Amino acid sequence: MKLKPEIVGMFFLMHATACLAASPATSLSEAKTNGGKPNVLIILSDDQGYCELGSFMEFASATNLGSHLAEKYRAIKTCTDKEAPIEVCFEAARHCMPNIDGLAKQGVRFTDFHAAPTCSPSRAALMTARYPQGFGVYTNDDVIEGGAEGIPAEVKFPVKLFQGAGYSTGLVGKWHLGSEKPGQHPNDRGFDYFFGFDRAHTEKYHSKNLQRNREKVPAVGWLADQISDEAVAFVGRAHKEEKPFFLYVAYNEPHGPSPRPPQTYIDHFKSGSDVVDVHFATIYGMDQGIGRILAELKKNGQLENTLILYGSDNGLGQGEYQGGFRSGGERYSVGVPGNGPFRGCKWTPWEGGVRVPFIACLPGGVAKTSPALVSIMDVLPTALDHAGIQVPSEYKLDGKSFLPILQGKSNGDDQRMLIWASDAQAPYPSPEWSPDYAKLARGGKKTARADGYPAAWYVRTPQWKLVGWDRIEPALIDMAADPYEHTDVSKQHPEVVERLRHEYAAWMTNQKPPQNYNMKQWEKLLPGSAKSQ
Repeated sequence: MKLKPEIVGMFFLMHATACLAASPATSLSEAKTNGGKPNVLIILSDDQGYCELGSFMEFASATNLGSHLAEKYRAIKTCTDKEAPIEVCFEAARHCMPNIDGLAKQGVRFTDFHAAPTCSPSRAALMTARYPQGFGVYTNDDVIEGGAEGIPAEVKFPVKLFQGAGYSTGLVGKWHLGSEKPGQHPNDRGFDYFFGFDRAHTEKYHSKNLQRNREKVPAVGWLADQISDEAVAFVGRAHKEEKPFFLYVAYNEPHGPSPRPPQTYIDHFKSGSDVVDVHFATIYGMDQGIGRILAELKKNGQLENTLILYGSDNGLGQGEYQGGFRSGGERYSVGVPGNGPFRGCKWTPWEGGVRVPFIACLPGGVAKTSPALVSIMDVLPTALDHAGIQVPSEYKLDGKSFLPILQGKSNGDDQRMLIWASDAQAPYPSPEWSPDYAKLARGGKKTARADGYPAAWYVRTPQWKLVGWDRIEPALIDMAADPYEHTDVSKQHPEVVERLRHEYAAWMTNQKPPQNYNMKQWEKLLPGSAKSQ
C-alpha cells in the first residue's frame, strides 16, 4: 500500500512540547493565562472501532479478528473497488489518525475504557457523569424517539459548573440528547455556544438539521470540516476574550451515512481499493480537523494549558463490523480492523460494543499505557477535578476522577465495578452458549424481535465480567485470562456468579423505569425476573 508522506510531525511536536513542558509537579492552576484556569477539550468520534487508529492497532492481527466473517476477510487476496485483503485495511488504519496517535504517545492511552453500547445512553453518561438508567435512559428511544422527554429536567449537567466558574462553554457537533422541549437544548444545559445537530445522524453534505444556538443554519461543505471550522473559531474567540474554555467536539465520523469525503483526504491513501480509501479517509479527515484545533491552541499559547480527552461513543456498528465491506451509492464502510479481536459490536454487551479507544493528554502529566478499568462517566469528574471545581452533592455523580492516573499518582482502582442494562441488537452469544441461538438470532429474527431486542445486562470488574440475557443463564468471563470473551467459566466459579448477580440486583433496584424503552423488555431486566436474579 502506497501512502503519501504524512503531514503529521508538526502537530505531534506541538503537543509533545506542550505535554512535556511542565514537570509533573507543576500545577496548571498556576498558569498565567485564562485567569489561572486550565482549558478542557473533549473530542468524541462516533461508532469508531477499537482498532481504527494506529495507536490501538497492536491489538489486532489477521488471525484474531472477532468478526464472525473473519474467514471471509482472510480469503480476500486482491484489491478491488469494493474489497481488499486484511493487511491492506490494517495499513490504512495505521495511518488514518496521525494527530490523535501523536497525543497517544504523549499522554495516557487507556486500553480498558468503557462507554455505553449505543449513542444516546453513552452521551448521556458523558454529559451527566451518571448511569443514565438512573434517570430512565436505556436506549436511544428513551431520549429522542416517539415523543420521549429527553434527559429529565431535574438531572443536572456538570457543564453548568464550568459555566458558573467563568468558563466559555461550547458544544460543536452531535448532541443526540433531545432539544425540542423546553430545557433540553444545549444552551439550556450549560453550553454558551452550540453548533450542530440533535439526532442519530445527519447528512454529511447539505444537511437541513444544523443549528447555531437555536437558529437553523446552512451546511457548508463536508460536515466534519464544518465542525472543525466551528471548533477552531470557538477556541479563537475564547482566546480573544481571555477566558478559559470547556469545548466538547462531537464528530459524526465514521457513523453513517457515509458519502465520499473531500478528495484531498481520499488521496492520502493509495490502497488499490476505493472503499478502503473512502472509509479511512472519513476518519483521516476528522483527524486533520483535530490537527487544526491543536494548531489554533498552539498559535494562541493555550496548548500547554489544555487537558485533551479523546474517545469514541461506542464500538463499530453491527452492519459494518459483521456485514463486511459495503459500497453503493453514498455508503462506504469497511469492517477491518474494526473492533479488532473483541467479540461483538455496537448495541451488544460484548467488549466490541462497549470497550472503546481512549486517550488523555494532561500537560505536565505522564505518558504511558494504562489498563485501568475506567468509564465515559469518569470524563467530566476528571475535568472538574483538574480545574479545581467542587461538585455539589445534588449532581449525584457516579463517575470518578482518573486525574491521579494522568498525574502518575495512581494505577487505577482495582475494586472498580461497572454495570449496564439495556437491550441487545445481537440477541445471544453463540450457538454453543445457547440452544435457542439459531432460531432466535439467525433463522427467526421475527421471533427474536417480537418484544424488541432481547434484554441484556452485564457487571464488569477488572478481572470478571458477568453477561446476562432475558432467556438464558448468564455467562462469566475471566477478563484477565480471556479478554476476548471466548469461554464461559460460570460453572467453574459459581461463587463469583452469585456475587456479581447480587451486585447487579442491588444496582438495578435503584434505577428508574425507562422513558420510552419497551416496558416488557425492561421488566425482564429487573431483579427476580427470568434469568436476571
